[in-house]
Amino acid sequence: MGCPNSLEKRYEFTSSANLYRWAFNNFSFKEVANSENPVCEIPVNLSLDTDFVPLYIEKGFIAVLPNEADQSTIIIDTHLKSESVNAPIKKGDILGTADIIYAEEVIGTVNLVAGNDVEASKMLVVWDVIKRTLTSVYVKLLLVIAVIAVIIFIIICIRLNINRLRKRRVKYIPYKDEEK
Repeated sequence: MGCPNSLEKRYEFTSSANLYRWAFNNFSFKEVANSENPVCEIPVNLSLDTDFVPLYIEKGFIAVLPNEADQSTIIIDTHLKSESVNAPIKKGDILGTADIIYAEEVIGTVNLVAGNDVEASKMLVVWDVIKRTLTSVYVKLLLVIAVIAVIIFIIICIRLNINRLRKRRVKYIPYKDEEK
């Protein structure tokens, strides 16, 4: 520890005691983030009840910080799993994380959980399934194949009918009366 060496006095003990005294006088445990206040909100799809669900910190976060540190010097940087979430959502579902930053350094990471339940609207869920089905690549490919098949069928029918009409054509020969 860089203390002077002496057989009469043990300076490392007094230096350690001074260091502990300084640490206990200048630092303390502080609740940096609690689970009682919402941190942010995330948009909710497929629900008629609500458009947003509040996100809370899963468990309170306590850290050793300088005594002069207060809530204004702590930054909570949220990282959501997606821009929005589909209903149904259960209270306590993990929907993201948050970095807790003090003095431009991450001092911890916590989970962000849904603050309440959100029920899905059956009508919106059915509409979403239909929309996703109709916009899928396979359905589009199937529709293109069906349109091509119908066009080919129409062309074949027209050609067959033209050939039949040519064979059926009978020249009109005026009928001559035998009486004249």
